[in-house]
Amino acid sequence: MRIIFRAQHKHCDLCDFDNRHDLAAGEIWSCVEREQQTHLEAIRDDPVTMWAKLEAVHMQKCPGTRFKTYNALLSLSKAEDESLSTLLTRASQLKSDMKALRPSDFDIAKLDDELVLMALIRALPSEYNALRQTLLLDDSLTLEKLQETFVALE
Repeated sequence: MRIIFRAQHKHCDLCDFDNRHDLAAGEIWSCVEREQQTHLEAIRDDPVTMWAKLEAVHMQKCPGTRFKTYNALLSLSKAEDESLSTLLTRASQLKSDMKALRPSDFDIAKLDDELVLMALIRALPSEYNALRQTLLLDDSLTLEKLQETFVALE
């Protein structure tokens, strides 16, 4: 009797999991705009894979996107009619954005390099705007690569 009850209980748990799994996939699908559904067509029944695909498409974890977030955080200022709690909320959101844009192997040494990269790119005068834009679009930009570029331009 006990064995049958456990088997039925596990079966109910599995059914519940499957139902929740299907509901999650359906919820994601229905929330995504039609143009974005093309990314999910082949994985429509797997909410975990759907979420990962959406993240890969929309949260590009490259230096340029992180630089924009660092810049937004470092240039944050309180608006005249803004409350301090709203300012804190905006700063907290930028912190969350920074965390979401980091690759899984991101560490303090990489942050140090990125901050130096950002400072060097921001230090370029206006006649280097084209170079600045090119550098910010480079998904594989590193401090070493920037140093090589600077040396080549001298």
